[in-house]
Amino acid sequence: MSNAKAKLATAESAPEKSAADKPRAWWHWPFLYPAFAVAALSAIPTYIEVFYSHKYDVPFGQSSTAKQQNDLWEKNLSCTAAPIDGFLTDFNIEVDAIICRSGDVLVRVRTPAKQAFYRWVPVEGFPIKPASLLFSEAYAADTRQPQRNISSVVCQRRLDGSKVLRRVQERPDTNRPKGSPSGDRCFDEVINTYSGQLLQRNEVKCGPC
Repeated sequence: MSNAKAKLATAESAPEKSAADKPRAWWHWPFLYPAFAVAALSAIPTYIEVFYSHKYDVPFGQSSTAKQQNDLWEKNLSCTAAPIDGFLTDFNIEVDAIICRSGDVLVRVRTPAKQAFYRWVPVEGFPIKPASLLFSEAYAADTRQPQRNISSVVCQRRLDGSKVLRRVQERPDTNRPKGSPSGDRCFDEVINTYSGQLLQRNEVKCGPC
């Protein structure tokens, strides 16, 4: 009995925290725990990157590059309808490029498994001025012979803020005899304009969209 009374007396004599010692609102916490506030603020850029990487469907840390790629598609969309003349490498990888009047270059790489990837090279990324001179000289010095798979874009349009639909017509044999079957094939391609990835490629009947 005496032990119980002693514990009760101790509990009653213990000082209670005053209301002033407790944070009254959420915004009091940063002042009471500054280290926590600094850690939370320093993590904000990481949270932002996680959000945009997920939104653009690209690996973490590449959201800025992805946004730039999407902006270049928006800027040069009409230019990408130019014919594409593929160059076949020793590794059976097809590489081609379109040089737009803005100076920006669209590079396409297609593997033997027909996986295609697109990447813009912005002219602003080069320190040389005037940059247009660099590209015009390079274009004039290009002495490549025609390769197989000459492609042309029949039509294209935006599907939403992150995708472009292109109907591509391919001519696999440019030296076929006159009057022979054309052998042309057409494909609808859906491209992620943030990552440059070819999301879909379906063969369709050649003709207007």
